[in-house]
Amino acid sequence: MEFQLSIVIPTCNRHDTLVRAINSVIYQGIDDIEIIVVNDGFGNIPSALTDIYCNMPYVTFLHNDACKGAAGARNFGVKNSSGYYISFLDDDDIYLPGRLLKMLDVVRKGHYIFASSGRFYEVGDFTEIQNVPYQFTGEVKLEDIKFANDIDIGFMVSKSDFLHIGGFDPSFTNLEDWDFVIRMLKEGNGYKLGRLDYAVNIDPNRERVSYNDSIGYRELAEKYQHEFGKEWYSVMLAMADRLEEKLTLVKTIRYTFSSGVKLPFIIYLKYKFKFLKKYFIK
Repeated sequence: MEFQLSIVIPTCNRHDTLVRAINSVIYQGIDDIEIIVVNDGFGNIPSALTDIYCNMPYVTFLHNDACKGAAGARNFGVKNSSGYYISFLDDDDIYLPGRLLKMLDVVRKGHYIFASSGRFYEVGDFTEIQNVPYQFTGEVKLEDIKFANDIDIGFMVSKSDFLHIGGFDPSFTNLEDWDFVIRMLKEGNGYKLGRLDYAVNIDPNRERVSYNDSIGYRELAEKYQHEFGKEWYSVMLAMADRLEEKLTLVKTIRYTFSSGVKLPFIIYLKYKFKFLKKYFIK
């Protein structure tokens, strides 16, 4: 059976939030849609959870033969999908109503290789909401995301384009979505809607792979250093050091002089201010 849209949700032993993620897709109100949940953990998803959807043939639970990580799980889900378009959702995040319909309106017109929209942070199942600053909207070009990726994992792209681009790179420890967005934008521009409809869970009691962002910055730096140049490379290394709390003044001076741009020094100042605020400013 072919569907208009497939949503791939990788999960790894995080059953407490999976139901609300799946339901947020169901509540989008799209009939011609399938939901593929890829279990990337060693154990099985409890039957008490899967039984909820036993009468919904468009919800499929798949199991990897080994833990392949987020990139491998998403690729596996796409491989087994039947939708013309695909999108993704993390197992502890949710879509707000209307998100998928609005993005479908964009990609169907064929002017952009992908569609996306805005996001916000939520804590404690919406007991607290936090803004994501400096989000831009409208047409997205490669230059727009070279230094900071503003496209969340829930972008929408045709399955054929996803496969043509090569899917997510499983060699990445983290930020494989940024790497894929870079490769998408080499094929054509994207479009980001001015809606805040992707809720990113940042509950401190729930582990997120994004805690390894510094590793992803270094992996991206090594992959694209010759293509994007020494200025970009130095900024990426400075960001990795900042995330690891290892950005010293000596390193900052070296990055600034080697790159010829002021961005490493600006990153350093923001890092020092955050440190002072954390430990000394009451």
